[in-house]
Amino acid sequence: MHPPYSGFEEHPGKVVGFVKALDLEADLDLLVAHWCRLRCGIPLLRHQHGREGGARFQDCIFCGKSTGKPVIHCVASCPHWCTHRQRFSAAIGVSPEQSQLSFTVQFLSTGHTKGTMSVVLQWARDIDRGA
Repeated sequence: MHPPYSGFEEHPGKVVGFVKALDLEADLDLLVAHWCRLRCGIPLLRHQHGREGGARFQDCIFCGKSTGKPVIHCVASCPHWCTHRQRFSAAIGVSPEQSQLSFTVQFLSTGHTKGTMSVVLQWARDIDRGA
């Protein structure tokens, strides 16, 4: 099995052009930056006793549940993001219960329609700001 990042583009260049056509009210560059940061795994989404640690399993910063895969947990199962997850799930027609990994890969991939990209960028912004 390939790691989830194997299906991503190296650069978000194509996406930036696509996203500019969305006519979003917010600052586009900032929205794309939040999404790119999440794709790279930059936001610290877990902790150990309130600090960044090296343990394989640490607690989610949003719900406190122990997790070894923080991005997959935040996107596909964290109760804190239930509303965002439901909006994204309805937009793509796939439930995270079917496969958390494929749901997360779809969230982080660049093959979104105009309607889903808006949901993705706003959710990525909220995750990045929360972290």
